[in-house]
Amino acid sequence: MLKEVSLLDYMVLVEKVKAYDYRYYTLDKPVISDKEYDKHYASLREIEEQYPEWILSDSPTQRVGGDKLPFFETFVHPRPLLSQDKVQFDEVEELKTKLLDKTEGEEYTMEWKYDGLTIDLHYNEGHLVSGATRGNGIEGELVTEQLKTIKSIPLTIAYKGKVEVQAEAYLTIDGFERYNEQQIERLNEEVNLLGENANLKRLQEKYKTIANTRNGAAGSVRQLDPKETAKRPLDAYFYNVRFIEDDSIRKQTEAREFLIENGFKVTKDFYVVKTYEEILEKLEYFEEHRSELNFDVDGVIISVNDFAAREKLGYTSKHPKYSIAYKFEAVEDITPLIEVTWPVGRTGRHTPLGWIEPVEIGGTRIAKATLNNLAYILANNITLEGKVYIKRAGDVIPNISGGVEGSEGTAIIPPTHCTSCGSKLETEWPFLVCKNHDKCPAQQIQKWIYYGSRAAMNITGFSKATAEKLNDAGLLNSLPDLYKLQKEDVMMLEGFGEKSSQNLLDAIKKTKKCEWHRFLMALGINTTGTGTAKRIAKTYSNWDEFKLATYEELLSIEDVGPKTAKVLYEWINDPLNQALVEELFSLGVTPIHTDSEPKGSGLEGKKFVITGKLEQGSRDYYKKLIEDNGGKVSGSISKNTDYLLAGSEAGSKLAKAKALEVEILTEEEFLSKIN
Repeated sequence: MLKEVSLLDYMVLVEKVKAYDYRYYTLDKPVISDKEYDKHYASLREIEEQYPEWILSDSPTQRVGGDKLPFFETFVHPRPLLSQDKVQFDEVEELKTKLLDKTEGEEYTMEWKYDGLTIDLHYNEGHLVSGATRGNGIEGELVTEQLKTIKSIPLTIAYKGKVEVQAEAYLTIDGFERYNEQQIERLNEEVNLLGENANLKRLQEKYKTIANTRNGAAGSVRQLDPKETAKRPLDAYFYNVRFIEDDSIRKQTEAREFLIENGFKVTKDFYVVKTYEEILEKLEYFEEHRSELNFDVDGVIISVNDFAAREKLGYTSKHPKYSIAYKFEAVEDITPLIEVTWPVGRTGRHTPLGWIEPVEIGGTRIAKATLNNLAYILANNITLEGKVYIKRAGDVIPNISGGVEGSEGTAIIPPTHCTSCGSKLETEWPFLVCKNHDKCPAQQIQKWIYYGSRAAMNITGFSKATAEKLNDAGLLNSLPDLYKLQKEDVMMLEGFGEKSSQNLLDAIKKTKKCEWHRFLMALGINTTGTGTAKRIAKTYSNWDEFKLATYEELLSIEDVGPKTAKVLYEWINDPLNQALVEELFSLGVTPIHTDSEPKGSGLEGKKFVITGKLEQGSRDYYKKLIEDNGGKVSGSISKNTDYLLAGSEAGSKLAKAKALEVEILTEEEFLSKIN
């Protein structure tokens, strides 16, 4: 029951909730908990339901309003919204000829070039009166109601004259990833619920994902129904005052102050410089910190600070002469998907692998990337011979993020039988699984490779090629056979001499004394990664204890849910698995229980960059190893980088490291340094 309130009480509450919104969405500094905020917001809604005649246009509840539009109205910009002239990352010297030589002695401002949707907003008498997309620079689309749903865009400001401000609407990276994950989760839930009755074509449209943040921002703002826009994780950064009625702003630094004073969200990375050397130094900073952002950027805007100087320089037909965009090296490209193969993993899952027309991103040639599973292909509208977005941000493994809208292709037809052993596949949506676990050659080889991997038993030199050679020669047919190998047999394999054979046998022998949690992980029990293996090892100090665990006891282990507990219980009670473990023990494998892994400080304060194709461990493995020993990992090379850990196909980072005289380490050199 709503207690008696006055109009003044209501107005005070509106201002209070607006202040909370400003602290949260614009400053990223909330002053109350989400629960407390929800109570205030609910009170506001309740008052407005009882007294609709009181509702203020700038009330936080009025952001999501308006009916679905039949179409977007055209908005003619009072002043053209021109594009930026550009300088590519490998043409930085052109900054001099295109800008600096013509503006000698001037100050320049530098800030991020956001990779989203450019929007233009008009305020009058302190109220937002219109918002539009850039469009072709002369005409855009009127999207005022859609933009009102973005909580970092103020509905009212302190300045009472007419003013026009420019911003970039964008999707946060976290929000983008969360949205796509939720879409795929919902798709999976509905497919599992409907079973054979699922209409995949309809579900594909219903749970379509977003290919990238740029497309996502544009598509989210351009929803005819503002309520749909409100569901997307949109935000906005403001960076320009294009017109102000009293002509009081004469510098870009003053424009920034105006934006801050009137509650607009601005970046903290804003710098004033005077020389080419200072610009280069700041560009290095922007390059280095790009990977730390929660939004996508594709460069840096460098502008003359003084507006009088800008007016003298003027414009071309396409862009202003007083401003230029320094473009980072691209992290995304578009290319056709030419083939899909279905390799088999150690658990029998067939993970689709997309083969693309090769592209070069970040100095690395990319010809393939995972397609994850059936749901990923469906939700991301990926088709054979259709065009796809391929992305490689920093040193992240390349991924196909989605199909290009309107690109023609044919549906990807999944296999019906195992691509290794020919057994009929079972669908465990969203995966295709071969259940012939003990006899499928591909699964066996993957299990052996996993057993010897860096994260598990760490058998140096035991690669996929070596496992296949041993298997083809009849020397490796089960995991225990690893410990039965003889040097003279290994020497018969192609590429193996006396020394390399002995090195392999020594590496295998070394694993007989191993940490208990590593042995657990090496067994390759489905759903059991490093964290779960460590928690099991903490609960059960040896195999004899672990094999007697009940389902209920396993379920009580931290972070072990019903599914994992069921898998673990079935695995330890399978006679074949019990026999496998006992045979390994009979061959001398002796897991040792340790409470914790020692951590060193040999890399204290050292800054690393990792690049290239790594053979002896994953990128995450090396990152953890560096951090465990006191070092730090960055995404880009700078003069502050101490070491570049370089695998094969290292690309542009290797060249930059040599130019900056950064010490370059191979995997072997790095591991020697650690040890």
